[in-house]
Amino acid sequence: MALRAPALLDRDRALTVSAWAALALMAAALPAQNDTWWHLRAGADTLQGLDPFVDRYSWTVRGQFFWNHSWLAQVLLYAAYAVGGLPLATAMCTASVTSGWWLVWRRCRGQALERLLLLGVAVSVATVTWSLRPQVFSILLLPIAVELVSRNHRVGVAVLMALWANLHAGFMYGVIVLVAGIGTSLVDREGLRKRMVVAMVGLGATLATPLGLENWRQVALSLTRSQANLIAEWQPPGFAGMYLFFWLAAAGLVIGLASRRRAGLNAYERLSAMAALLALLLAARAMRNVPAFMMLALPPLGVLAFGQSRAPVAQPSKAWTVVAAAVVLVTVLAAASLWRTPTAAIDWHPMAPAIRDALAACRPPL
Repeated sequence: MALRAPALLDRDRALTVSAWAALALMAAALPAQNDTWWHLRAGADTLQGLDPFVDRYSWTVRGQFFWNHSWLAQVLLYAAYAVGGLPLATAMCTASVTSGWWLVWRRCRGQALERLLLLGVAVSVATVTWSLRPQVFSILLLPIAVELVSRNHRVGVAVLMALWANLHAGFMYGVIVLVAGIGTSLVDREGLRKRMVVAMVGLGATLATPLGLENWRQVALSLTRSQANLIAEWQPPGFAGMYLFFWLAAAGLVIGLASRRRAGLNAYERLSAMAALLALLLAARAMRNVPAFMMLALPPLGVLAFGQSRAPVAQPSKAWTVVAAAVVLVTVLAAASLWRTPTAAIDWHPMAPAIRDALAACRPPL
């Protein structure tokens, strides 16, 4: 059987492949944070049979209840770490981030350069949640939620929401999508019964955690605590720097939906737009929620900003194919080099060996 020659790429496809290689490299450089280390330790403790909802890392409240909404994500992170160290744990998080944004990208319409422009603007304000922490799973699950709800896929929604509620408290973004599904049915005056059933199934599935309804109560309490503790990522986004793009995107979405151009949106884009409007209320309150808004807003923004333009027919060539292949190769080598010899920017070594040994010599519980 003769082997087929690999397909050649045209200019737009080559630029798209190169852009996604660059985005993957950015995701490959996502850093560890202070939380990373206790997430790994908590995952190890859970796999050893210890209760993940008991505080055993602090002095003043040791042995008391701890709202560990990411217990399953911790298990997955530690399992990857145990098998392949920080490179494998990072690779898993990189795949989650890249896949999540690719699922959003594939739902965008328009010409390649238009889509790349929107992607660049969206990602520029989304990296605040890119780190070795359980929240990367929410980046992947959010576009999946929009896809499943848009199709009224009850079984898929149930499985997704149950899994999400055990991985990260970001399952509340999924709740926003469920509510948005009902909202679009009310606006479009069709399919309300199906969306109501999907929403009830999805909401019920969020109770399939060891904490049950207590998980919801703790979500509400955590919002108050995060604001009171002045945690940086829970503060409102300003109007300078990269967050200016967020406000421009928000204004563009609202103005576009208020005009007659909203009639050009398909069912998926209408659901995504409605969910983005709901997420905007949270994003305006805390910069932590800005990335979710940008992911939801991207597909409808493309249609509202550029119309329903289609990519022109282009001629594939060896030159553009070689360029794209070279960029991908450089990306893979750069990521491998970064993981082999980590830089200070990704913070894989937060303390000197002497300090680590001194802490190890201290009596527990420290």
